[in-house]
Amino acid sequence: KLQFLYLIGLSRICRTRALPFFAHAPRRLMGKAKMTKGERAQRAEALYETFRLGSYEGGAGAAALEKFRRYDAAARRQGSTGAVNAYVERGWLGRNPVMDRWHELVGGMLRGGRAAEVEELQAMLHRDVVFHPPPYWEPKQGAVLVAHILKNVGEIFGDSFAYHRQCHDDAGENFVLEFSALVDGVPCQGVDIVQLDGNHAAARIVDFKVMVRPAEAALRLRMLMTRRIKAIQSAVMQSMARRRREPKL
Repeated sequence: KLQFLYLIGLSRICRTRALPFFAHAPRRLMGKAKMTKGERAQRAEALYETFRLGSYEGGAGAAALEKFRRYDAAARRQGSTGAVNAYVERGWLGRNPVMDRWHELVGGMLRGGRAAEVEELQAMLHRDVVFHPPPYWEPKQGAVLVAHILKNVGEIFGDSFAYHRQCHDDAGENFVLEFSALVDGVPCQGVDIVQLDGNHAAARIVDFKVMVRPAEAALRLRMLMTRRIKAIQSAVMQSMARRRREPKL
């Protein structure tokens, strides 16, 4: 009888105290108390400001990027055998007409400081292109949206952006391009992984994945893009509205 009463008392304690604690334990332990959308944005901004005041103030980021590029250039010289390898820019061209156009747009941005126009980017993208941004797991889809994202990322990188090498498959439909740039003063390295639906002038990019290191650069890129997201959404809506108004042939 005493054991029975003990079990009843223990069950009541578990029901009234233990279960509520464990139900909310993940939020307590992980610090994920329910916040409003505005509070989450303020928290993210505070985290961004913390990172912004890091070790790349006063041009230290640009100096670090220049140091990496000198190292990269030395590695190219050491590995040079006279053959056209992945580091030689002239070897990047002639592999796919669409990628030649891509390099032309990037080169124009670097030489003239002009970011590619949305229409120019959209012309190279498949209607249902899938874009995998570095700070998010969920991909973005659609030529209009992806073109606006690429344009804004290009504006963030600006003339600090540079490709270092390009690798591709024998079909000329899959490309990996290594790059470096500055993101709000932080040096970063990354790769563009590009898939096309063919190797001809009418081919289109069907999948575009960007990976960036270090994490601080990815965080800053995310925050800078978050600040632009409303303008991007507005531009996409306007573009879609113009398309609906166009007469159908």
